[in-house]
Amino acid sequence: MGSEFFNELYSGDVLGEDSDECSRREHALQLDMPRTETLPRALPQTSSRQPGAPSQKRRRRTSVRTTSIVYCLESKYDILQEVCSTTAQWKPAASSKSDFDLLWCDQSISAERFMKLKPYQKMNHFVGMNCITRKDHLGRNLKRMQKQHPHDYRFFPDTWILPTDLSDFKQQFPCAKNKAFIIKPDNGCQGKGIFLVRDLDKIPTEFSTTHVAQRYIQKPLLLDGYKFDLRLYVLVMGCDPLRIFLHRSGLVRLASEPYVEPSAKNLAHTMVHLTNYAINKMNPNFEENTNPSDARDGHKRSWAAVCEYLQQSGHDVDALVAAIEDLVIKTLLAVQPSLAHCYHSCQPDDVENSMCFEILGFDVMIDHKLQPWLLEVNHAPSFATESELDRVVKREVLVDSFTMLNLSPEARRKKKREAREKMEQREMGVSKKQRCRREFYLSKMQHESVAIGMTSIHADISASTLPRRKKRSTCTPMKLPSAYGRH
Repeated sequence: MGSEFFNELYSGDVLGEDSDECSRREHALQLDMPRTETLPRALPQTSSRQPGAPSQKRRRRTSVRTTSIVYCLESKYDILQEVCSTTAQWKPAASSKSDFDLLWCDQSISAERFMKLKPYQKMNHFVGMNCITRKDHLGRNLKRMQKQHPHDYRFFPDTWILPTDLSDFKQQFPCAKNKAFIIKPDNGCQGKGIFLVRDLDKIPTEFSTTHVAQRYIQKPLLLDGYKFDLRLYVLVMGCDPLRIFLHRSGLVRLASEPYVEPSAKNLAHTMVHLTNYAINKMNPNFEENTNPSDARDGHKRSWAAVCEYLQQSGHDVDALVAAIEDLVIKTLLAVQPSLAHCYHSCQPDDVENSMCFEILGFDVMIDHKLQPWLLEVNHAPSFATESELDRVVKREVLVDSFTMLNLSPEARRKKKREAREKMEQREMGVSKKQRCRREFYLSKMQHESVAIGMTSIHADISASTLPRRKKRSTCTPMKLPSAYGRH
């Protein structure tokens, strides 16, 4: 992989879908805020309790910790708190500094924080996933793979990174008559800063930030005369090897105005050409979905219901879903070496590859030939529940994802026991197996020397010269929820 993927393990400006400018500034201030000196800790007050008698409160807290899964949520979404609180044997952490099993954060997590996690803890982000969640990084990675595999990587529109590829982008206009291009900020969300161009003189000459230009898909598949795209949820549970699951539930987001092909007169009509929910919900004509099982209700619909509707309309839905699955796999394959490098750099002892997971939001558009096109990948898809459809779909995604994690107190105790054993081995310098192997090789050499009539020579064989056995993963197969398909 190129050096641009390794020089930054953490991108602090990658925020969630629902992050506004205020939270963006607060996040930046938190990153730049100098650390204050730690005040001296006050002396503990004397207690009348006998020093040898453990407190009842401490025993109760220890009992709850040994039989429960403790989660720590740094999230603004109510559905997350609801799902976690209703899961059997799950308890919230007392504070952000308390011991936990599961960490969920709406923002990216730094490499330093990941390095401090214990082997039994899990967090909901991979360090380095911004290789595909930033629009400019996604374009560079897919274009690089397209040069090596031109027939396999044809599932994303022609892309240019501006201003780096500005000269090449300008050369497209004499050849592409009546063709439109869509320009997006590299790290935008909710449709902010997106505009369409058809003329060369409309292209900005100065860019304060990096932008991404893509060829506009002028003949999309329409639902009831409206343009739409898909929000699909992909669960990544490992990066080396990749473990990817595509959820069967998803959202279909429609534009709030009937679609017409882009022209000089309607390029500024964002509610015709853009399908972002944050833009179209401002339209007085926008209709919320009232029946999640109805494929023709509202401007936001269920992907499962739309699949049934397309099947009844004579479309080959099985081939479409297979093409979408292929698109998801190849997108993550493009950055798998980078993800594995970042992961093993932070947690070199985690041979099970199980300390991270991530729910990605893939935005996909379907053209009139039923071919899927990848638009972008979101590292923190919105879990806001503004309608019953949002609540049903997103709750199912979260419940199935947490089930796939297979968290249990027994697994935590096993990890802690293994960590203690490794620490003891490091303190002793040589493990028990290595000592046994050393004694075996010494006795074998002594036996051979006596057999040939020579005096025994005592050799000091260091542990580094003995053959080593590779570590084996202790992963156990688990039962998959029916809503997820494994790839």
